[in-house]
Amino acid sequence: MYLAQAPRTPGVHVAAIANLSPGAVRANLERIGWAPDAFGAHSIDAAVKERRTHISDEWQKLAGHPAIDVVVEAAGNSRRRGRLHGARAPYPRG
Repeated sequence: MYLAQAPRTPGVHVAAIANLSPGAVRANLERIGWAPDAFGAHSIDAAVKERRTHISDEWQKLAGHPAIDVVVEAAGNSRRRGRLHGARAPYPRG
């Protein structure tokens, strides 16, 4: 699971995770060794500023946030699972 490796990967910051079941995400992150404080950011802005992770069920806010450079859709349609949906940096929004 990528999220088990992400906290130890230099240069990677998982700023936000969107899922229909935020509680399940929190439980799974704890199960794979994340400290609860690491994913306790109350917003994406706070997550970016504090280098923590925000968990929400609002994928639109995650995908449209100006501080998010890459969005990976890792569930849903099995033909699209794990595909990179957008890498905006260093390209300007618009």
